[in-house]
Amino acid sequence: QLFRRKAFEDIGGYLAIEKGCEDAIAGIMIPMYGWQVKKYPENKVIHYRRQGSANGVLYTRFHYGRLEHSLGYLSLYEALKFINRLTEKPYLIGSIIRLSGYISAAIKDEQHIIPPEVKQYVRKEHIRRIKQIINELLTILPKTDPHLDFN
Repeated sequence: QLFRRKAFEDIGGYLAIEKGCEDAIAGIMIPMYGWQVKKYPENKVIHYRRQGSANGVLYTRFHYGRLEHSLGYLSLYEALKFINRLTEKPYLIGSIIRLSGYISAAIKDEQHIIPPEVKQYVRKEHIRRIKQIINELLTILPKTDPHLDFN
């Protein structure tokens, strides 16, 4: 991650989080503070090993599910991500394990590791994305009812 100094100062730098995810939290907070995030897919990064593979793929998937709960992810958003992840190896089982991590953290009522205002922003963004997905799906289906627009 690269930041403008002012953007990094605006978010208060990296938050010291026991579970990690400092970079993910910073990535959430940058647009929350009005800064624009740019991605450069043409710039390739070569990793020496697959991200999260040190402890095994399934352990890592479960851990990521728990982390997504601790980042305040909405349950419906997590369910939609479960469907999207079905295309990632290991197929099906990886998605089930990750969703299991999220559900496990929710059942145990594990604390969210982000400040309340960041959690509120995350959930607002999830609702925006869910509405966007629904509207994209509705453009595929024949329109029969004008009340089916979720904008």
